[in-house]
Amino acid sequence: MKTINVGLIGIGTWAQYGVIPILNLLPQFRLLAIQSRSLNKAQNFAQGHKVPFYYDDEDKLLRNDKIDLIMVTTPAPTHFQYARKAILAGKNVYTEWPLTTNKTQSQELVDLAQENHVRTFVGFQRRYSPSARFFKDLLDQKRIGKIRSARVSIGVEAFARVIPENYEWTTKSENYTDVLTVDVGHFADLLFHLVGQPNLVIGLTANQFKQTTLFDKKNRTKKVPYGLPNNVTVMGTLLESQQLFVINAEGAQDNISGM
Repeated sequence: MKTINVGLIGIGTWAQYGVIPILNLLPQFRLLAIQSRSLNKAQNFAQGHKVPFYYDDEDKLLRNDKIDLIMVTTPAPTHFQYARKAILAGKNVYTEWPLTTNKTQSQELVDLAQENHVRTFVGFQRRYSPSARFFKDLLDQKRIGKIRSARVSIGVEAFARVIPENYEWTTKSENYTDVLTVDVGHFADLLFHLVGQPNLVIGLTANQFKQTTLFDKKNRTKKVPYGLPNNVTVMGTLLESQQLFVINAEGAQDNISGM
């Protein structure tokens, strides 16, 4: 089996705790290179994780001919610029969800990937979890019976009333990072992968608090406006069965959260 050499753009929280541990479990992948805006951070990270190449410039990383796959794990507003460069460099690309912050940019990436004959993947990883794959097998084998309705309820601690100041960008609608775009996006993909695509979709959103408190490393705080949805209900009918589905998601939960 050929080893797939990975170049990672972005070494923040999700890359460290969500992506790299999985790469380390999969023998067919090798983390070959990383990129961070800080060269010192990239160097320290590379040494700590035994990564051969490190860069503070994505263009330098993309010129590394040994890299087969680029993984973009930076904040959503930067996905387009990095993914576009990677596609034009002829690299296969994995981009975290959301792909971009608007439909125009997403369509451009789709078109560029087709023109440049590269493989692309959006990080809807929940559908590939062992439990989801097992559930899909049960449904496909008709072991459960006829689907009469489908319901998903999601509660997350994210998008809280109090957040670190470096997450202030998540409070702005143009950055496309909130309960609706992130959590509903992920779990709607999982649901529709399991039970089929929707035919009719109706959505309701609510904002449960109008401001967020930011805190810095010295525990100083400031309040900023927050107008994004943090309570979302999506409902409708499924295309093939015409049965009903409901997805409800709520952010900023203080209690134990999950699906």
